This record gives sequence, C-alpha cells and structure tokens, in this order.
Amino acid sequence: MSHVMAAQISGTRNGVDWPRRGEPAPADLTADELAHMVAIGHVREVKPEPEPAPVVEVSKPVAPEVRARARRTRSTA
Repeated sequence: MSHVMAAQISGTRNGVDWPRRGEPAPADLTADELAHMVAIGHVREVKPEPEPAPVVEVSKPVAPEVRARARRTRSTA
C-alpha cells in the first residue's frame, strides 16, 4: 500500500521540503510517524489500481456455407 500527501505541510523535515499535496509521502517516515500522519489526515493510503484484464480478440466462427463456398472457389482456380 502506498501513501500520498493529503495536505500541504510548510517547512522541512530533516532539511528537505515536505512533498506537495498528492505526491508520495516521504519514504523515510517510520511506521509510527506514518500512522500518526494518516490519523490526523496529512497522509492518505492509496490502494493500487488493479491491472486491467488483457484484451483477447476472438474471431467469429465462419458459417459452414461460407466455408463451402471458399473451398469451391479455391479448387476451381
């Protein structure tokens, strides 16, 4: 589960500006810090979106009369 900033925090953390709202939360947050920031609404959990199912193209079955016609045209040529 990933976390993104839900609020803009001014100032710095360990000498680095806080990420902007919507950007990933700092990776160096401890579990306790992360839980606290989620609880107060500064960070929110983002569930990964499921990968879309692969698109499988299926050909339509050919009607028997069309197949018979195709065989006849090929054999006379």
